[in-house]
Amino acid sequence: MKTPTNPSGVVQATPPSVQIDVSPDDLQLRAQGHVSELPRQFGAFATLSLAFSITNSWIGFSAVFATPLLAGGGPTIFFGLIVATIACSFITAGLAELASAFPSSGGQYHFAFMVSSPKYRAATAFTVGWLSVIAWCLITATAAVFCAQIVGNIASFLHPDYVWTQWQIYLIYVLLCTIAVAVVIWLPRQIPMLEKVFFMASIVGFVVFFVTVLATSKGKQSASTVFTKWDNQTGWSDGTAFLLGVGTCMYTYLAVDSVTHFAEEMPNPGKGVPRAMSLTILIGMLTAFMWTLAFLFSTSDLDAVSMSHLPILTVYYQALGSKAGAVFFAAWLLFICESLPFSAADSTDFVPNSA
Repeated sequence: MKTPTNPSGVVQATPPSVQIDVSPDDLQLRAQGHVSELPRQFGAFATLSLAFSITNSWIGFSAVFATPLLAGGGPTIFFGLIVATIACSFITAGLAELASAFPSSGGQYHFAFMVSSPKYRAATAFTVGWLSVIAWCLITATAAVFCAQIVGNIASFLHPDYVWTQWQIYLIYVLLCTIAVAVVIWLPRQIPMLEKVFFMASIVGFVVFFVTVLATSKGKQSASTVFTKWDNQTGWSDGTAFLLGVGTCMYTYLAVDSVTHFAEEMPNPGKGVPRAMSLTILIGMLTAFMWTLAFLFSTSDLDAVSMSHLPILTVYYQALGSKAGAVFFAAWLLFICESLPFSAADSTDFVPNSA
């Protein structure tokens, strides 16, 4: 048998057969034009923990419920949350379908690229990518600012003569962001475990807060105050005020798509990402509605809550009647809330991808 030669007469060696071990997940990623660079270290529970730690619906609503409270009172809070839940469920269903078809850490910008026509896909992906970057920066900032406000308001709550200033809150904000980024940089392999800790702290905290607030509050608001008494203090028309309240209530499910940016760090992301998104909405809906009803019925003075610098601390104090108990709950809330900037910083790996 003759050895095959090229036209120039140079002998060509037949390369030995090489078996490349590539997982189906990596093959799917290569089909979309990417190469896997990160270890797939997130299991199903760690993925769900990450997804819910960022959204953390009942915690998120605790940070913003004062706005719908001013924009109509109890009815805007309760019914606005219903409208927001329905709207965000549809949005999540659409994003989950795209994440199932095109699992990539790029998220929305990658979805936009894959479903757009060849003529416009580059411009569309570029626009969506930068909108996502800006939104993610704002989300991380709001979470860290809320944590900083908790610290400042706990200090002024315990020491009424102390008045915190904006620059002090800013320094606390910078410190919290620095801690979150430092953990992501230097302890990357501990992230799945930390996400599980944050998730369990949130669920246990919800159960403890829910039961304690209902059990210790001395007086309960009437059902008419919670569901029918309209109190619009915004100056806008009632319809506009309700829409403002609904928009604020949607913060409850903010960043439910964040887990899409971990598609390259988990096995079988085509199923894992949509499942985590769906469970995040489900758990968020249950915890947000139960917590909302608990604090609405257990708060003795809703006007004082709406005018407070940190409404959730006022809710705890009115329900418990104890400064020590209110501070303990607020400190627990602070620990859970720190998971938001931490997890948000961890999920920004799509930024260099989009760039």
